Amino acid sequence: MDLGQRLASIQGYIELLQALARVHGAFEQSLVRFDWTQLGIDLEERKRMRWLAEDLSALAADIARPPQLMVAPENLFEALGALYVLEGSTLGGQVVLEQATALQGISCLRGARFLYGHGQRTGRLWRDFLDVLDRSAAALSAEADCIERGAVRAYGEFVAQLSARTRAS
Repeated sequence: MDLGQRLASIQGYIELLQALARVHGAFEQSLVRFDWTQLGIDLEERKRMRWLAEDLSALAADIARPPQLMVAPENLFEALGALYVLEGSTLGGQVVLEQATALQGISCLRGARFLYGHGQRTGRLWRDFLDVLDRSAAALSAEADCIERGAVRAYGEFVAQLSARTRAS
């Protein structure tokens, strides 16, 4: 996936948001099956699909139905690894935001709400998540492999969805 090419035009940006919506939508549907309260994570607070929907609506673009995940998390710790990738994408969104808002008509309020993420709270939420991740992996070292497996699989989903247009061309 060539991020620079996708951020060179409104149409490319829309395709990027649609790809992100596919992968985030699929994961958000999958992750609700688990009890996050035992880890102290408020999953609802961390969901961002609604912002992708707002952005695509503002750009008069469709949201495709999320695909089935290639390999859905099988337990809470694989789900934690997947959430690590989703949470990490909030930091990436902050970097991409500057490029996206250079496009005509795109701002944090219109078309780039997803990239803006949690705004000034993004760093704190990331650190809080890392604390949970560290405690879980250290306290339950047997689960560390599950966390890693979940993260690797989630990253593979991101690569597959974000590269889909490139392969189709």
